[in-house]
Amino acid sequence: MLESCGPARCGFLLVAFGFIALVGAQLVMVTTIPATNYDGADGMAAQAEILTTLEFAKRFDISNLNPLQGLWPQMMPMNVWVNPAYWPFAFFHKELAAEISGLVALICYAVGC
Repeated sequence: MLESCGPARCGFLLVAFGFIALVGAQLVMVTTIPATNYDGADGMAAQAEILTTLEFAKRFDISNLNPLQGLWPQMMPMNVWVNPAYWPFAFFHKELAAEISGLVALICYAVGC
């Protein structure tokens, strides 16, 4: 079979298989060990900031900073609409969104690699 396909096609098939295996392993981990994404103090703080930004910032706003807040705003200047890993928090319950967010982040990282 390897002789019938060119080196580029065989390489693509190998990368596609690796990508599917990686996403499958992540899905198995999420279903077997729930609540592992955004766990601990740092994860809960990041999740709270994402949810607060989605609640108080305008839809598709570039930044959540307000010049009337003074020199130090209460929230970090993050744009939740730019990072696709944060999008599930706008549409799903926070526990399910955390699991989907981890999967989306892994997919984005794998496609980038």
